[in-house]
Amino acid sequence: MMKKQFLAGIMSFTLAASMLAGCGKDTEIKESASGRSKEFESVDNSESSLEISSETAAENASIEDNIYEAFMNGDVKVKYQNLPSKGGDTLSDYLEDGKEYDINEIIKCIEDDHNTVDGDPKYCYIDCGEDGIKELLVKLDLDTSSSLSFILKEFDGKLKICYSGEAWERSELSISDTGMISSAGSAGATAHGGDFAFVNADGDYKFFYSSMTEGDPYSYYAYNEAGDMVTVKFEGLETEHFMITRYYIEDENGVDHPYYTYDMLDEDYSIITTDECFDESNPYMQRFIEAGIKVYKQNKIDEMLTKKAEEISYPGGYHPYSSDEEDNQYGISLVSMEHTDVSSLCPDDQFESCRDVSLNDITGDITEYVDGIKGTQFDGHLAVFRSKNDSGDIIYSFTVDGKEAGSCIHEAHDFKTIDYIQAKDIDGDGVAEILIVTYTYSSEPIIAVDFSALKYCQNRNAADGSSYGIDTCYHLNNDFSWGNAYFYIEHDEALTSGNVVYVSLEDSGLRVVVDKGEKVNGAYEFDTYDVVMKLG
Repeated sequence: MMKKQFLAGIMSFTLAASMLAGCGKDTEIKESASGRSKEFESVDNSESSLEISSETAAENASIEDNIYEAFMNGDVKVKYQNLPSKGGDTLSDYLEDGKEYDINEIIKCIEDDHNTVDGDPKYCYIDCGEDGIKELLVKLDLDTSSSLSFILKEFDGKLKICYSGEAWERSELSISDTGMISSAGSAGATAHGGDFAFVNADGDYKFFYSSMTEGDPYSYYAYNEAGDMVTVKFEGLETEHFMITRYYIEDENGVDHPYYTYDMLDEDYSIITTDECFDESNPYMQRFIEAGIKVYKQNKIDEMLTKKAEEISYPGGYHPYSSDEEDNQYGISLVSMEHTDVSSLCPDDQFESCRDVSLNDITGDITEYVDGIKGTQFDGHLAVFRSKNDSGDIIYSFTVDGKEAGSCIHEAHDFKTIDYIQAKDIDGDGVAEILIVTYTYSSEPIIAVDFSALKYCQNRNAADGSSYGIDTCYHLNNDFSWGNAYFYIEHDEALTSGNVVYVSLEDSGLRVVVDKGEKVNGAYEFDTYDVVMKLG
């Protein structure tokens, strides 16, 4: 279990690694002159985009386009220089400070370090700092289920690398079309963390902060006030309902400093931390004191982050988690809930779109089996692909007009399941949401063991420039998952311990039927709650 502060932040980027691209824009795919790379150029037709344009931007546009395209064609080199912040300088592992490289030489240096660049480099234009001047975002996919992305900016006919970062199987990376950078990953079953940074209009990389939350710590490694690494031991204390969060914040010299806080949890893993939990008499606080480690209350760390955001002009500032946001912190809010003792809805009715075939028998392109996609804005543009990873988990991957738009994973189960996919605009914004449900027939009644409701978010961008977003997930077999209708249902007094037996996208919102029925004299009697949720 992770703390609410962390989860509220992680929603904006970790879940974002799952979905949808480029809606509301005309996306054109071009081959470069070299044939090695592909450009994903998005042309925004909205009036607001025209207002952003200026005469200066127009004059520079042809210069920027020419030099960026020349770089991608291998005709222009960039002089690599180490960045002040190692966290935004992954290319330092491969390139030599002060040396010039073209795109193919960069690829060779990466491949010489026991990597293989898989396929063509991808690139798109972004606008760091929203000043109307283009920057170039490049993504290299590696054959180890990882990728490397970097941002280039033109200065007086020369190119500068402003930032570079990697993503891999347990560490996701998001770069927005305005230069906002965030990453999130896992260091184990109970340890999750992320970084926040951005590239400003001047092409400067600005690190904001990182955090790592660890639950159920039997022992914990931390830096004491003297700067020495020490071990905090919690022998004899109950730690299942205890978690520690470490923040790293840079000082004015770019040096990282750690700041520690912790939280107490109740039996439902909800935070119950009070000021008294930080009294010196608290047995958990005593362990930190004995190790010489200073512990801060969360509001003190929030004050430091607010000040840091102001110092570096972090776009939008820093907004601490507020308890008032609890009802919507997992991307959902309740529209309605009706209690009934009869359920007339059956998942069987949802499979008319693929009555003669089971998705569970198919890999590859399954777009034709997406229920309701005809007539939506995605019709003819969205493609959905189904595959499996080494663990047998199901991976649903999405492209829009050939442009990668992310993926969504449903875990493998040791019982028979069947999947259903639906597309429908449920919030009236003209863009269809996507629903993926995994049902099992190994129970009575049929129940949903997983579902993901995915929503297009215009202000999210993956490292290849695509837009995406995800708002609601439900994983029956997880104690706590990213996202989270399961948490919502389990913590509602009426719904807790119920089974989800039907999920659908409706005009009114995301419809979830939860059943708490049981067999009486050999006959099953439904006790259902018909719930409608709003996404986002």
